[in-house]
Formats: sequence, C-alpha cells, structure tokens
Amino acid sequence: ILNLPWPLKDQDLITHYQLKELEDGSCLIKITSCPEAFVKESKYVRIRDYEACWQLTKLDENRIHIVFVAISRDGPRFPRVILDPLMKKVFRDNFNDLKVLLSSL
Repeated sequence: ILNLPWPLKDQDLITHYQLKELEDGSCLIKITSCPEAFVKESKYVRIRDYEACWQLTKLDENRIHIVFVAISRDGPRFPRVILDPLMKKVFRDNFNDLKVLLSSL
C-alpha cells in the first residue's frame, strides 16, 4: 500500500516481487506490474506498465551498494515539471526509511 501525494493519489499499482540471490552474494529484487491480478476499483486509474529492479550488494560489514532502476511506459497524466520533484521526494523518503531499516538489522 503506497501513500503517494497528489497528483498520484487516485492511481493504483498491482505488482509482483521476485527475490533472487546472485552467485556474487548480492540480492536482486525484480518488481513487475500485474494489472489484471485484481479487479480495478472505478475510482482509481490503474498503472499498467511498470518495471523496477533493486540490486543490493554488501561491500563490507558497514556498507551496502544499492542500485535502483524503474520505468513506466504509461503516458504521464501531468507534465514532468510537476511530477519529477514529487517523485524524487517520495523516493528519497522511502530510501531513507530503507536505510534506517537496514541499519537496524
């Protein structure tokens, strides 16, 4: 469940996560949209084409290298000049939450 600000508040996204441990000890999390997995509620616009990937590699006891890539081929509903700053803030907030979570392990 995502709590995204306007202008994304009226959208939903159903995803499938795959976790794979690689031979080099890194971890790959692949995220793929599954728009047909659940019935769409009429009040939401479904994001249909989304892919993302996290790769986490432990460098040493105190450091992890993280690569994140995401793409959506759905056309934007608002200009990027509006969306980009919002998405960057959401991503930074989520990344900081992940950092706190990982540091507590």
